[in-house]
Amino acid sequence: MRNNAIALWTILGGFLAAIASIGLCVFTEGAFLNYREASISGWLGVYVIIAFALFLLGAYTAALRIQQTSRRELEIEPSFLVLGCLTGWLVGSLIGWIYPVSPAKSFAFYWENLVDLLLLNFPLSVLLSLVGLRIACQFRLIQSNSDTVVLVLRALVLAAIALAVVAIANNGFPGETAPAEVRQQWASQEFSYYEQQVVDPIKTCKPIIERVGAVKFVAPTKGKNYVWSEPGSPSHSGELTLEVVGEKGSGVGNSTFHMGTSIGYVQFIHQGKSEQLKCS
Repeated sequence: MRNNAIALWTILGGFLAAIASIGLCVFTEGAFLNYREASISGWLGVYVIIAFALFLLGAYTAALRIQQTSRRELEIEPSFLVLGCLTGWLVGSLIGWIYPVSPAKSFAFYWENLVDLLLLNFPLSVLLSLVGLRIACQFRLIQSNSDTVVLVLRALVLAAIALAVVAIANNGFPGETAPAEVRQQWASQEFSYYEQQVVDPIKTCKPIIERVGAVKFVAPTKGKNYVWSEPGSPSHSGELTLEVVGEKGSGVGNSTFHMGTSIGYVQFIHQGKSEQLKCS
């Protein structure tokens, strides 16, 4: 198999896996994005990390498949190919910093120039990735798989994927089984205006008080809990699934909201009964 074909198949495997990240987020209903507040750029960053991990995994899998199925390519080392591909991509991405915008510019400035940045960076990054792969094809596996350099490179690839997974999974949420007080404290730190725009309206919501008594805690629980924020704007929107603990009992409320105001309508489940309550 020619080196050019090896490079193309490797980068294609990476791209297919990266594209699969969209389907993964849809299939998991955004589970990787849950329990977070972020701006548009922040959410894009999370998607980029997911796509990065899957790209590495896809490229490595494609290179490994080539090595295993082609008798002429038994000396190809998949980790060399991934390293070459990643190096080329990073070099191409650096053009974004050479482009006449600076980190001091606002996010709105980058958003307005997003098309220009993508048109400039993406083709160059792909081209340099292919060049990196083509060069990596020259480094054949001469010694056995116990070779120290090979083992280190393989470990680096797996470590990069693992770090990306950890970065996505680490949202700081203490867990659904943590005490409601702990979860409320976490939410107050994670979500802007949580006490004023979420806790206080629920604590004074008469329909909820009638069902669970005086409200003691309002804490995120199993379900969708995310907030979108806009840089330079006080507006926040999202969806929260909350355990409401009162003196007489507890229930679970779900509400989509715009934090420029406060929670108004809550889909509340209490004693197995689901009903929509108006709190404003």
